[in-house]
Amino acid sequence: MVRGNVAGAALVWGLVLGIVIGTVIVAQTIYSSTNEHLVTYATLQAFGSSTGYLRKIVMAQALLTSLAGFGLGSICVGIVAWSSSGSPLPLVVTPLAFAELFAITLAIGITAAIGALVKVTNTDPALVFAR
Repeated sequence: MVRGNVAGAALVWGLVLGIVIGTVIVAQTIYSSTNEHLVTYATLQAFGSSTGYLRKIVMAQALLTSLAGFGLGSICVGIVAWSSSGSPLPLVVTPLAFAELFAITLAIGITAAIGALVKVTNTDPALVFAR
């Protein structure tokens, strides 16, 4: 009985660690891209784009990054599941598990975009004219 609790705790910690690492990687990617295009966001603000529109751009970027990662991960899982189908212990991933992972992936993307959203929202449109 104790071994089951240890295995369950290891599974939970592995899940938490995966979510944290995934969030950090996606956040770093989105924040880096936002920093590279900060002048573009400031230009859009200077031309009258609303903050809501800029937020939509950053969120779309975050969700597309998350979807690309989910797609690549799904392909890898599919390959591993297919290659392990003849083994004594095949990997089986149910549609429910894929749906749950998809929801977690979208949540990671949304959470990761927060830093970039703050950066874009606090950007001064005068940055364009300072160059």
